[in-house]
Amino acid sequence: MIIREIKDDELSLLEDFLYEAIFIPEGIEAPPKEIIEKDELQVYINCFGFLEGDYCLVAEEDGKVVGAVWTRIMNDYGHVDDNTPSFAISLYKEYRGRGYGTEMMRRMLNYLKKEGYHRASLAVQKANYAVRMYEQVGFRTIHENDEEYIMVCNLDEINSVIFDMDGVIFDSEKVICDLWVQYAREVNLPGIDEIIYRCIGITDKATEAIFTEAYGKDFPYRDHKKVISTRFHERYDGGKLPKKPGIEHLLKALKESGFRVALASSTRVEVVTNEIRDAGLLDYFDVIIGGDMVSKSKPDPEIFLKAAQELKAKPEECYVIEDSFNGIKAAHAAKTHPIMVPDLLKPTPEILDLCDKTFVSLEEAEKFIITY
Repeated sequence: MIIREIKDDELSLLEDFLYEAIFIPEGIEAPPKEIIEKDELQVYINCFGFLEGDYCLVAEEDGKVVGAVWTRIMNDYGHVDDNTPSFAISLYKEYRGRGYGTEMMRRMLNYLKKEGYHRASLAVQKANYAVRMYEQVGFRTIHENDEEYIMVCNLDEINSVIFDMDGVIFDSEKVICDLWVQYAREVNLPGIDEIIYRCIGITDKATEAIFTEAYGKDFPYRDHKKVISTRFHERYDGGKLPKKPGIEHLLKALKESGFRVALASSTRVEVVTNEIRDAGLLDYFDVIIGGDMVSKSKPDPEIFLKAAQELKAKPEECYVIEDSFNGIKAAHAAKTHPIMVPDLLKPTPEILDLCDKTFVSLEEAEKFIITY
């Protein structure tokens, strides 16, 4: 099988492949070929080769063209904006199931990337078996209706974003620190300000080690932590935890742009999932990794390496958005692209050297990631 650019004298074949691309559910009679004369279908092939984003590759076997994948910037079912080419693909029935479609899609995605496009889109009916193939080559659902998915594939080298939670998604670092400071006054626990700041961005196990180092090995950390945890959940469960300004808009923009999105928090995964669900943000995340799913705490890179692996992305294909020193150190050690949006801790020169970028707000971070 050979994949190559379509020749001018083969463009008429697009009529056949447009008809073959029509999804026909099992048990439904195929429509007459004249259906492709409808305006909503002619938009895929009319005057092909003369409009922006018109590219076509064909699969050839034994001298016969057996399949085609083509793109065009058009107002079709999969249209997302005027800068994004929409896909169409089909094979003759007897050549399906051989991997030809997957290889054609990958070749066309690479072609579009070389042409300078940042993403591609398509529409597919939910019952179509091709949905799985589209996901395998990198497409992600950004919208759906009763019958179709609208999917986007990000073509940029950095195609995934991994978020920390506390201090990035929620304004929870300040909440937790304030609870500890207030409680420390009640039980006469000295030096809590410095100690609690050292615990930002690390797991509960690592936090316990810092407390016992400061107050002695017999310090009843678990008893004190239980009080803090009870007060926290009493005040902020059920979606009451304040979200950082701009987080929902950023998550929506990432999804619509085809980015894969993960959350990698030092907090236990059950707590993370509940807080994200209560905030109405769960659907934005493809992957959630909690601190109890890894053996080492930040600044070790394990949690970000695991998040990238679950996203099926290389670390160098990922931005990591962090607010803590330990998080930035971990993201840098993982060979991702660290972005710091400081919360309680202002970056030191050492930390700045580890960051790809620093921004004062998530709104600024969004402008950079989406338009870069």
